[in-house]
Amino acid sequence: MNAPDVIVIINYRALPDHEEKALKMLTDLVAVVRAAEPDCKGITVIKGASDPGTFMLIETWTSREAYLGPHMLTPHIRAFKERAGDFMDGPPGITFWQTACAV
Repeated sequence: MNAPDVIVIINYRALPDHEEKALKMLTDLVAVVRAAEPDCKGITVIKGASDPGTFMLIETWTSREAYLGPHMLTPHIRAFKERAGDFMDGPPGITFWQTACAV
């Protein structure tokens, strides 16, 4: 039996007055990840309904190891991390989940 996919929830907060840039940088990064990383099975970017400076990425990966290992070492993730201080208010919160049931 194959191991279940891992859901990664990532929470970001944009710096004040940098919400549009943060969203653009996130969506550009997502496009690269989806095109270049076969272990990534999907990413949804959402923003806070009452706080447009908050963003959540809901990502599906083949494994936690794929996310923490090869993904974090890619040039596009490294470049994003180097630039993120220009538009994000600190590092993201990252949590790992698995589907308990589907209804």
